[in-house]
Order: sequence, then C-alpha cells, then structure tokens
Amino acid sequence: MIIQNNAEYLAFTYKVQGLLAIRTFKVLLVTRIIMIGRISSLQRFSAGRDNVLQNQTTFAKDTMRLNTGQRLLNNYDKLGGAKDLINLTGGIQNYTQLSESNSKAYTELELAESAINNMKDILDQIKSDALQGSNDTLGEEELAILGNQLRSLGENVYQLANSKLGNKYLFGGIQSDKSVITYTPDDLFGNAVYKEGENDLGERSINGIKSSVSLGSLFNRNADTAKVLGTTFVTPLTANAEINLVVNDGSNDINVGDIALSTGDDVNDIVTKINNAFLAAGGTGSVVQNQAGALSFNTNLISNNIPNADAAIIISPGSNLPNSLSSLGLNTISAKGLSRDLRQTLNELDSAYNSSDNSRI
Repeated sequence: MIIQNNAEYLAFTYKVQGLLAIRTFKVLLVTRIIMIGRISSLQRFSAGRDNVLQNQTTFAKDTMRLNTGQRLLNNYDKLGGAKDLINLTGGIQNYTQLSESNSKAYTELELAESAINNMKDILDQIKSDALQGSNDTLGEEELAILGNQLRSLGENVYQLANSKLGNKYLFGGIQSDKSVITYTPDDLFGNAVYKEGENDLGERSINGIKSSVSLGSLFNRNADTAKVLGTTFVTPLTANAEINLVVNDGSNDINVGDIALSTGDDVNDIVTKINNAFLAAGGTGSVVQNQAGALSFNTNLISNNIPNADAAIIISPGSNLPNSLSSLGLNTISAKGLSRDLRQTLNELDSAYNSSDNSRI
C-alpha cells in the first residue's frame, strides 16, 4: 500500500490504531473472561467453606443450648430445630426411664438373691440335722432337740419367703400385695398357705424387665410317682412286638432290657410278661397294670406309694423290633417323679422328730 498524502496517512494511522484498540479489547475481554472463571471457582470454594463454618457454628450453639438446658425461643433459629430438640429430649427421657427400670429390677432381684441364699443355708442345716437324726444311736431327747431346731429353722424359711421391699413382697410376683406364705407360729408346717390360697399368676416385671422370682416349685408342688399311661389297647397283637424298659424305683436303676411279646397277646398277657421280666431283672412287685384296656406304668406300684423325684420310667423300642411301640399304644418316653414340696417335707420331718422315729427321718 502506497500513502500519497497526509490525509491518507492520517486515515491509515487511525485505522491501525482502531485495529489495535479492537485487538486490545479482545485480549482484555478474553483475559477478563478467564479471570471471571477463576473468581467463580474461588467463590464456590469460599461458599463451601463458609457453609461448613456456619454448620459448625450452629452445631456449637445447639450443643451449648442442650448442655446448659436452654430452649429454642422460636423455629427460626434453625430449620426443624425445635423438632430435633423435642426428639432428642424424648430420647433422653426414654433412656432415663429405662435406666431407672433396670435399676429397680436389679435392686429387687439382688434382694431376692440374698434371701434365696439365706434359705439355702437354712435348708442345708435342716438336711445335715436330718442325716444326724436318722442315726439309730440317737435317742428321744436328742431327737427332741433336733425337732426344736427344725421348728426354728423352718419358720425362718417362711419368714424369708415373705421378704418385702417397701409394701411389695419380693417373691409375690404379680400378686405383690399377697404374702407368699401364711402360717401360724408353732402350728403344723403343712398348714401353711401359699399365696393366700390363690393361683400363682406369674412373675412381676418393670417396663418389660423381669424383677421377681417365683417360689411356687418350692412351696406349692404335690409329690408324685413316675407314671406312663398308654392309649387304649383292646385287641390282641397282630404281629410280634418288643419293648425296652428301664425303671428306677427311687434308689436303683433296674435295666429290664428287651421284652419280647408274641402275636395274639392281649393286654393281660402283655402285663404279665412285662412284670415277670421286671422281677427277673431284680425288681420288686408289679410295674405295669391293665387300666381300662391301656398299659399303665407307675413306680407307685413298686415303692409302697412313696413319691420320689428320683423314680423314673424309660420306655423305648426293642432292638429287634424297633417299630412295635405303636402296636402297644405307647411312645418312646421318659417319665420322672416329683419330690415333696417344702411344706410337706418340713411337716414329715417334724412328725418324725416328735415321734422319735429314726427310720422316718
């Protein structure tokens, strides 16, 4: 390009300057755009940091409110703040109530445990005296002394059974207002009444936590023998059968073993064969009888009607004919007897001491 005069020179100069200005503006604009992008990233970082700091500040304020017992004056302090505080307060109250329930239950059970341990010590002493009293060398005076001691020890057990916490009987269960044992001093031990003559309704609990122990099996259980009663069996056996029998008469195991029964045997034949096998194994008396067409096993028949927790009857299939019990109306079963409860035991001991009967003791 050839510039021929000043006017053209000036026009060219302004054009160049304009282009430079436009280019400079474009550079500045791009730079500004780049800078804007960098500032936006910084702003995002700053906003995130500020949000974290704000949350930490809010948490600190809420924590201080909870620790100092302050309450929110309105719902604008924090979105949902009042609701959260109510939930937290309810949870704390629930935990406090649960802790109190645990503490109350623990206290009651701890006192019950102490009373039971004392009962055990007394019963151990009663047992030791009874073993001594059963010696034939002791005479009437010595047995009378042991009898007097039994009276004192037995009534102490009754008193411990009536242990209370405030107005509540520890061993009363749900019926915490009823005395566990009602008795008259110097009266027969057997005349004592459990739970004032009412049925035992179950254990006591505090908000679902068990807080009592029943003495029902100690004071309110009838002694019994070991018994097994089959279903009615009136027709003769249609095939050979076999039964395996083990009996404890209260002191010794009598292993009768497999008893073979034949096709055509009726109930009376089966009763005779079982009792004969029992005698041959060393037993005494009859262990089974015909009860309305059913086989009735009972250690009462061999122990002179003496109830005994050690007595037992175990019936199982024979080794040669293991599927024959159903033909006899029986199932595989193990039955045990029940010993006397404490009232009956104390009553019997008291009677034996007063009559100077060493063998009964």
